[in-house]
Amino acid sequence: MNVWVVIAAFNEEKHLGNVLKETKKYAKNIVVVDDGSRDKTSAIAKDAGVDVIALKQNQGKGFALRTGCDYAVKKGADVIVSLDADGQHPPAYIPKLLKTLEKEKTDIVFTKRSGDMPFSRAFGNWVLNSLMRILFGRKQKDMLCGFMVYTPDAYKKIRWNTNRYEVEAELTAKCLTKKLHWAEIQIPSIYHEKGKGVKLSDAISIAFFIVWLRLTIRKDSE
Repeated sequence: MNVWVVIAAFNEEKHLGNVLKETKKYAKNIVVVDDGSRDKTSAIAKDAGVDVIALKQNQGKGFALRTGCDYAVKKGADVIVSLDADGQHPPAYIPKLLKTLEKEKTDIVFTKRSGDMPFSRAFGNWVLNSLMRILFGRKQKDMLCGFMVYTPDAYKKIRWNTNRYEVEAELTAKCLTKKLHWAEIQIPSIYHEKGKGVKLSDAISIAFFIVWLRLTIRKDSE
């Protein structure tokens, strides 16, 4: 399969090199979308020999990830893997994601993190997952985990409009309302910097966004 790994990165010079080194063990085609970083993120990606799209200004995770996925589709990807740049997602699980996608004959495979997670993140995830379950009947256990794999056809159906942290919420909602087939595997929790990631203000915004999705996507799918 022509597998493409898409990595959205913003000021990730500290971890990106190791992420790319590990990812290259499992995938030949990798594109890093540098979301307006002010550090050496682009330089590190170029030194690693992967494709790089450098955005002049910070546009947000959703925008960067969508840009990378669109690029992968244009390159003829058979499968797209999304992976965070901060080392939170172990690339060693890419083969298992691909195998599950093929074996289960699904459109998308999500991941759920296990093990120790900072309390604030665990609580925030629980609240948002509960809200998604109530409004969409969702049964996945870790909506905010951005490590996943999907087919190009599935991507076209879940292609998100949001430019920021709400990306996982939107693609999950579209996956459910468009009745795509999905599976889920477990991965370990890895946190190099516990202060990074979705903040309380982001979580509140995501919660309101989920409610807005329920009102708008329902109209589109009916």
